[in-house]
Amino acid sequence: MSVNIMEKVLWDLSVDRESKRRFQDDPEKFLSRYRLTELERRMIREFDVRGLADEGVSTMLTMGYWMETEGSRNIDDYLKRMQSPPRIGRDEQHTDKRKGSSRG
Repeated sequence: MSVNIMEKVLWDLSVDRESKRRFQDDPEKFLSRYRLTELERRMIREFDVRGLADEGVSTMLTMGYWMETEGSRNIDDYLKRMQSPPRIGRDEQHTDKRKGSSRG
């Protein structure tokens, strides 16, 4: 996993209106600008804030990304998501790492 790159993406989505618009219009095209694995792109696309945090991404960035980009912009929903299991299974994350697909 490339934590620094994932954090850069979340920062861009949290503070830059044009990045938010591009992500909302076409998440895949927007994310293709960054050197991310498919698993990293999936966690961002699916708002898997718990999975991102479990991988070492700053929870301040996951919260900003959630509040600025996810449709509900609701802190209660964010906290519920953070308290639930990651959307993407740990086995899947570790399989992705063993394949050497991290390009960070």
